[in-house]
Amino acid sequence: MITRNQERRIRIDIAIRDVMTKTFQHYLGNHIVPSDLISHIQKCGYKYFNDDEKKILQSEDISRFDIPLLYKLFRNYGDSINKGCFNFVQTNEKPCAHQITVADDFKRLRICRNKYVHQIKTENEDIPIEAMEEIKKEFIDICLRMKERNLPQYKDEEYVSQLQSIFSDDIDRIEELHKRVTVLERCTRKRSLEEDLQAPTRPKRRKKSIRRSILKLSENTKQMKKSKVILIVGEYGVGKSSFVNSVLTAITGRYSEHCEVAQASSSKTNFLHVKSPEDYFTEEEDMKLWYPTFLDMVGMDKSNLSQFGIILEYILNGRLEPFTDLTDFCNNIKAGHTLIETNTREGPIVDVILFLWAPKIGKDPSDIIKTLKDVLRKSAKEIPIFVVLTKMDECDLATEEKEELKREICNACLISMDRILECINYKRSEVQLGWWNKDAEEKILNFITSICDPHLQRKEIVRMKFKENKVSSLHVHRDVVLLFAAFLILLLVLVYIILCHIIKIASLKPACMKLI
Repeated sequence: MITRNQERRIRIDIAIRDVMTKTFQHYLGNHIVPSDLISHIQKCGYKYFNDDEKKILQSEDISRFDIPLLYKLFRNYGDSINKGCFNFVQTNEKPCAHQITVADDFKRLRICRNKYVHQIKTENEDIPIEAMEEIKKEFIDICLRMKERNLPQYKDEEYVSQLQSIFSDDIDRIEELHKRVTVLERCTRKRSLEEDLQAPTRPKRRKKSIRRSILKLSENTKQMKKSKVILIVGEYGVGKSSFVNSVLTAITGRYSEHCEVAQASSSKTNFLHVKSPEDYFTEEEDMKLWYPTFLDMVGMDKSNLSQFGIILEYILNGRLEPFTDLTDFCNNIKAGHTLIETNTREGPIVDVILFLWAPKIGKDPSDIIKTLKDVLRKSAKEIPIFVVLTKMDECDLATEEKEELKREICNACLISMDRILECINYKRSEVQLGWWNKDAEEKILNFITSICDPHLQRKEIVRMKFKENKVSSLHVHRDVVLLFAAFLILLLVLVYIILCHIIKIASLKPACMKLI
């Protein structure tokens, strides 16, 4: 028998999934043609959506769009759907009574869902009857406002009556309805047998040590006020995009190619690529933990580090917005063109720099590290630096040589050895064949946990302003007097020497006359 608290949570869950979600699905379907929306999202490279969400979007079946997917659509593509109706403000506070836009109503729904359905901390808290009545009234008001927005074929009476039924039905009916909704949800998300065979283990079934590592990472991220932005820096071909995929695999428990991977010794990322928690998580409770944001950039080229120094300076100052074409940026700088400056910060602010290097015989990372440090010194910033040695399965250095390389990198970056990770990246082909290195996964999680230390923060160096002082007239006079005195002494010495010579010559002259 379910408890009263569980019963009320189930009622809220069913009301949201079975009724309220449909109101926003109808709104979406009546304000934009699904194919037009998908075409627009496709042009943006399906930004903000994972692989499962891409498949749902490509099906163009709006009835499959759940709350997290609708939230991403409204938040990031709201102007394409209905301009001016989706101005989402980044706050967890509930909208006031006078705030009744579509975005406000959707936010009310999300806050209620997070608080009473998905927030584990409040599972055992009692939900008073007054709160249930308030939720019921709020849901009905949203339905009535949807009618006022003139949605064709929108039957507000049907939805209102459904809500009345859900909040007043007996427990047996509620249990039956809950089972139906749960089964329906599982059916719509069921994967094919082939996908199940290729899919890695989900987080709950992962080994205990990995779950402990994720718990430590979550504890760190809970203490932060925003997602920590990690800039991935390194020469092209070292595996920057592959490393981001490996980290997100370790965090989420499933492999996805969040960043496209190039062939060896080449660069696929030609733009500023941002992967935030909302891009690689589907559950809103995970997004609220402030997991890290990864900033992937074009690979650096040793033959032309000056251009990359300029790019780094702009990125560290938050002057480049996501998806900035960095190849075009380099070409314009190389051609001697001057960038048109903007006063606003359009990009994320970097909190940590992650330098990637693939150890190879005869290669030296000191030039790139020097460029990185020069940019930090010039921009007056102190940003924590961590290092990842990638492609260690391809490394042909002896153990002593690897240790020496790590010491050299530590000395160049002024960091300790515990800030260096040796990494073997995931590869799609190997994952599909069942390869899943749990030991490597645990190391990556522990490394990211140390990066996400809330006490490890970026600092802006304060440089005091100085002005050149005018030289005092007293100092000028003193210097002149000293110079004149030295000149007089030298002159007297010369006169003395000349007089001595004259006297000597004069004394020798009588003796010479006698001899004659």
